[in-house]
Amino acid sequence: MGDMLSNKEVALLPQEMRKGVQIHRAIDHHTDNHASMREVVKLLRPQHRKYAPVVADILLDRVLVINWQAYSSVSYEVFEDWVYHTINSHLDVIPAQLHKRLGSMVHHRWLKQYASLEGMQYVLDRMDRRTQFPSDFGSAVKDIPLHYSAMQNALSVLFPDLSSLVQKMY
Repeated sequence: MGDMLSNKEVALLPQEMRKGVQIHRAIDHHTDNHASMREVVKLLRPQHRKYAPVVADILLDRVLVINWQAYSSVSYEVFEDWVYHTINSHLDVIPAQLHKRLGSMVHHRWLKQYASLEGMQYVLDRMDRRTQFPSDFGSAVKDIPLHYSAMQNALSVLFPDLSSLVQKMY
């Protein structure tokens, strides 16, 4: 929701949801400005130009799913189910304009897409349709094996920093 709502809309959310949006936005900001992420973006820039930061973010999500057990004691499937349950159980306080999008996310099990290359292709193709300028998101699936080691290294440095950031915000 943090990416889909204005600050005015966020201000109308219950306190716990506002806090969640704040944390989401802080994670995004920290990730975008982290040296390890900038290195990944640099690798992707020749192919994806101005969209390289977005591609890097999506591909790092894939690397996180592949290495999930190193970062969480909860299985990815349990986490995914928790996210969908949380969305469904809070629709009464989620702004109406997000219901269709979030409903589609739950129905199509959007988070599960990150667990396979075919799913990643689906995610990237959908992103391609949402851009105003030529983006070539779809070709980014080829970047996963090509830059996997660099992305895995970036995640291993970035994730502890993000964990620390979130702990400070609570």
